[in-house]
Amino acid sequence: MPDASMAAPVTVGAPADPLDVALRIARSLAPVDNVLEAVRGDSLLSERWHDHGTASGFAGLALLFGCFDQCREDEGWDRSAHEHLSVAVEAAQRVPYLPPGLSSGMAGLGFVALSLAGKNKRYGSGRRYGRLRGTIDGRLAEYVAAWIDRPEAGGDSRRSLDVITGVAGISAYLVCRPEADALASLRGPLLTRLAAHLNEGHLPLRPRSDATDCGLAHGLPGLVSALALARLRGIAVANSGAALRTGTAWLLDRQVTDRWGANWPMDDSAPQAAGSAPPTHAAWCYGAPGVTRSLLLAGRALADPAMVHTALNAIEAIRRRPDRQRRLVTPTFCHGEAGLAHLFHRTAVETGIKVFAAEARRLHQRLAGSFDPLARFGYRAVQARGALVDSPGLLDGAAGVAAVLLSAAVNDAPDWDRLFLVR
Repeated sequence: MPDASMAAPVTVGAPADPLDVALRIARSLAPVDNVLEAVRGDSLLSERWHDHGTASGFAGLALLFGCFDQCREDEGWDRSAHEHLSVAVEAAQRVPYLPPGLSSGMAGLGFVALSLAGKNKRYGSGRRYGRLRGTIDGRLAEYVAAWIDRPEAGGDSRRSLDVITGVAGISAYLVCRPEADALASLRGPLLTRLAAHLNEGHLPLRPRSDATDCGLAHGLPGLVSALALARLRGIAVANSGAALRTGTAWLLDRQVTDRWGANWPMDDSAPQAAGSAPPTHAAWCYGAPGVTRSLLLAGRALADPAMVHTALNAIEAIRRRPDRQRRLVTPTFCHGEAGLAHLFHRTAVETGIKVFAAEARRLHQRLAGSFDPLARFGYRAVQARGALVDSPGLLDGAAGVAAVLLSAAVNDAPDWDRLFLVR
């Protein structure tokens, strides 16, 4: 995570149209060679980039272009999506081992291929990339079946649960699949095993502290969101109700407060007390925004008005918290302003709460106004010690900003954010 003390805050320029800025970003990302030149020319970026990845790779860019194609047909975005997905698949075929997870593995490629499978007028729904999806699904089914039988086979089971690389993220793909096949039949057992981890107290650990992780990206909120989203989509999961109540109770017990309201630390390594909230990013990956999203989804899944009310109060605390106290130093999705803007936007769409909609618009305008024409892709990600990189990626780069601004600008927003267990 970047150190807020080492980087300048996001700058804001003249008012700009979010859709226009999103299109400018997408056009700069469309040439594969432009992306490759940026990645190969920056050692900081190349360390995190995987050509086959969704979080930081060409599969994620293919997902972005598929979203543009859904919103703006006949502009050639389907060709860009296909080209970038082809690069990702070719890269995946070259790696010695393709992991199963969402960010740079089989589940991520499957999610993107499903998203591009034919949602526009030129193709019948779900008919594209059938062979690719069949190959991915077959290999993923083997992993999922093995994990259900022996979770420790995937390494330390308490570190194989998260959204980014683990089974909570894999579930994001499984619950979206319409097929009734071998992989779909494993969906319920996988989530049942995930529920058992929550009920039995086998919780995701944060590697740096070896304490239970409180972030949506790598921690317990990801498990809660995975189970809640499955329940909201009518997927039967044994003991999911009890697991959701166990998980949300754990999160509420770790809540800390500051002068604006509820907040959450990165893990539970420090004693919690009123007024002792540690400095925490107000982001998707760690901090109150991701945690409150999981609480809100759980409240809806359980049809629990009190839990929904608690989550909305915590989101209101985020809204009241001044920008500087949110400790966001990058414009990107994972731990920056784009992710926060999108979570306010989704909450406003679902609840109709006007102050959340107004905050989303304010943040969208800040993002659009901070477009930098001197940056290769319009935005630079802030890395460790304040280093700026021209990251093209979806999770922590310009593509994620484009996806957020596109969603803000269109009425029927594409569902790319299912990748990050937002809905």
